[in-house]
Amino acid sequence: MLLIPLSQEYISSGAADAAHYQTAGLLLKQARYLCLTPMMLFFLGLGGVILASLLWKSRLVPRPVSAVGVVGYAMLLPMAILPLLGVIDTSPSGRGAILAIPIMVFEIILMPIWLLAKGFNPSALEARLATHS
Repeated sequence: MLLIPLSQEYISSGAADAAHYQTAGLLLKQARYLCLTPMMLFFLGLGGVILASLLWKSRLVPRPVSAVGVVGYAMLLPMAILPLLGVIDTSPSGRGAILAIPIMVFEIILMPIWLLAKGFNPSALEARLATHS
């Protein structure tokens, strides 16, 4: 969001201070990558592990589908921390991006196709309702 006022100041300042604004813009982009992306990955991974483990426990989807979700989301947790320590580059062009393959399989292929084709397991829903009645 700070890039918009920065670009407006760049336009209004003219060519004299252009290098300063370009440097500030690059710094803001790097700060966004270092701070926001790892934070988003951490909370996505944490919430995803909870979701996939609840799907595992409730048996609403087949266990292999929810297992891929648990493994994939659990792999997002180190992807949030390791770049901050300089251990691995998890940017889309970095070597650490391979850690996102299981979650991509879960979110793009397995879960949507299963839910569109079969939906939730009705017998698991009925069993859960019967135990809580």
